[in-house]
Amino acid sequence: MDAAIEQLIQEANHLIEQGAVECGLNRFKSLTRDYPVNSQVFLHYALSLDQLSKESEAIPNYQKALELGLSSDDERTALISLASSYRNVGNLDAALETINQALEKNKDHPAVLCFYSLILLDSNQPAQAVKTLGGLLLNEVDPEKLAGFDQALSAKFKELIEE
Repeated sequence: MDAAIEQLIQEANHLIEQGAVECGLNRFKSLTRDYPVNSQVFLHYALSLDQLSKESEAIPNYQKALELGLSSDDERTALISLASSYRNVGNLDAALETINQALEKNKDHPAVLCFYSLILLDSNQPAQAVKTLGGLLLNEVDPEKLAGFDQALSAKFKELIEE
């Protein structure tokens, strides 16, 4: 990212962190007008809005950042955050579609899987949600910590969907 733009983003974030929320958000709005093709400006504006529980305002900024193109890490952050914002405003279909895009490129990433599980739970798919979290647990935890129950747990989590 261009160092000058990075500095401007940091200044806007600093204003928000120091309690000058409207001033910081106005700075971000100005940045989106001044740098309309900079995906980082839109991503960080969206993240700031999201942290302030302004998900419906964050959504179009995530969309714009994704449209402009992001690094793979930033794209994952934007997709997870966009899916979460959709979930928080009650648009579960869009949340599921968006988190599935994140899963296509990050199928084993813990944060993607956790948000996928939350969206599944809200979409009345609790068995798939538990199976997903169980699979994540089995992949991330040292088998020794499961005291020999890793195979039994794996079988039980698989059964959740087959029932």
